[in-house]
Amino acid sequence: MKKPVKVADINKDDMKSQERLIKKFILEKKIKFFFIILGITYLLVDILSSQFYFRKGSEKKYALKDKFFHHKYERNISKKIETKENGSYRLYTNSLGFRDSEVRDIKLKNDYSERIIFIGDSFTERVLLNFEDTFVGIIKKELKKKYRSA
Repeated sequence: MKKPVKVADINKDDMKSQERLIKKFILEKKIKFFFIILGITYLLVDILSSQFYFRKGSEKKYALKDKFFHHKYERNISKKIETKENGSYRLYTNSLGFRDSEVRDIKLKNDYSERIIFIGDSFTERVLLNFEDTFVGIIKKELKKKYRSA
């Protein structure tokens, strides 16, 4: 025979499930808040570092603000950049003002081959590294092995 259900028992079960729901809701809010703060922090660091980027340093004097890509470099640069903290590296730019493995003329229209363009942030650009040591340079080297015109 079943025990009769008491009103006090129902209220205790309801209260426990409500407490679990409230705790879950609070945890979800804390996680969302954490990721929002993380995103805002990332944006602030990115904005402040870009402001710093255009003010100091030997490579920075070759950087030009750009309305589409944030910045480019002067065209056709071949310079050895010396830094106090990180030694030296080579900076080459092409005729479009982008970092490259060498100074070279890039035709705007090319009917005979495909192009791969990497557009990104400082992780793509890799300031303080020679071009061939960046992931873009490594990919270019591997493509050159496979395809002559890379």
